[in-house]
Amino acid sequence: MFKAVCPGLIAAAAALFFSACGSTSPAAEGWKKPDAEAYYNQGVAYYKDKDYDGAITEFTEAIRIDPNDADAKNFLTGPEGGAG
Repeated sequence: MFKAVCPGLIAAAAALFFSACGSTSPAAEGWKKPDAEAYYNQGVAYYKDKDYDGAITEFTEAIRIDPNDADAKNFLTGPEGGAG
């Protein structure tokens, strides 16, 4: 019984939340999964904040999505020793 009721409650709660905020769901607004460029940009932000572990994670994900991402590769293997 709980399994049958729960999805309906979750959907209703989400609808209430988004309507109360004056917004629609991310999917309805055309939200899309981040691409390699988004991960690269986040990696640069982490690098500038000296969060090298975070930068490595983001650059690695950018390269996983786009193995030809030279900018992300350069940050990981650059002359300064990369992002870490």
